[in-house]
Amino acid sequence: MLKDIPNILSSMRLLSSPVLLYLAFIGKLEYFLTLFIFSMLTDILDGYLARKLDSCTPLGAKLDTLGDLSIYLILPLCFLWLYPDLFMQEVLYVGASMVLGIIPVLAGIAKFGVIPSFHTWGSKFAAGLMGIAMVLLFGLQEVWPFHIVVMFQCLITLEGLLIIWYLPELRTDVKSFWHITRQKNQ
Repeated sequence: MLKDIPNILSSMRLLSSPVLLYLAFIGKLEYFLTLFIFSMLTDILDGYLARKLDSCTPLGAKLDTLGDLSIYLILPLCFLWLYPDLFMQEVLYVGASMVLGIIPVLAGIAKFGVIPSFHTWGSKFAAGLMGIAMVLLFGLQEVWPFHIVVMFQCLITLEGLLIIWYLPELRTDVKSFWHITRQKNQ
């Protein structure tokens, strides 16, 4: 039962997406922020607990990725509903962030036939930064952290594309592009 906790946490994040959408639609910012922060905490805990409980599985990697994608894909709509004027001012950054997030997914599907679940160190760091940036954006309407994270996303997207290009077959939990090239050369 303990080994199921990481998958339960990832599933909770996946299930929180429609609730977050609803809360944004009805304008319940405080509840939205609380659930969003909870969702971000599940993202931190699921991988940590999977490693600690020795329960890293392909299913867990997929659930984690789907949970991340579900949150990632709804945030622009939530932003639009909660702050329509600010959304219009930030539409280029929002669009860039969406494109940068979707490009490696589409490239992975094109090459491997499935959504890749690399969970690189860079993508984990970017997800943490994005979570903080989103809390500041939704909570305080501060946009500059979001701008910085979108710029960092450019590097993460490039790394994801390099990994997809380099790997002959799909792998999960790749630490970084540097790690896979170093492993092959040894």
